[in-house]
Amino acid sequence: MQEIEKKKSEMRGEVPEGWKLLKLKDIAKVTSGTTPLRSNSEYHKNGSIYWVKTTDLNNSKIFETEEKITEKAFKETSLRKYPIGTVLVAMYGGFNQIGRTGILQIEATINQALSALTVDIEKVDPVFLINWLNGKVGDW
Repeated sequence: MQEIEKKKSEMRGEVPEGWKLLKLKDIAKVTSGTTPLRSNSEYHKNGSIYWVKTTDLNNSKIFETEEKITEKAFKETSLRKYPIGTVLVAMYGGFNQIGRTGILQIEATINQALSALTVDIEKVDPVFLINWLNGKVGDW
């Protein structure tokens, strides 16, 4: 196996020669979601818009969500739709939920417990980012 030359980084120790170290803010726009009022059934009953919660995160690709919200909820709240390829991270939640990740394979909205990392694909592959995050969850 070929030995890869490494260089010392102030941020993270050794990295392969030729790699560029960037901060998260340099490769992605980080935002969070919204939870429409549960008390308003018009926001949740018979919804058609995917709405991701921490329990939907599987540390892999997301093709479906447990719940959907309505057009009314989308129009009347600060919810926004995130595109395919958006990386999601749970900021808080129940047991074993903090740090869960997912990568959207559908256009979806997200709840307030999630951060959305809309990546600049010229700088990083979303699949690389989710794998890196999954490998670092123990450091949090």
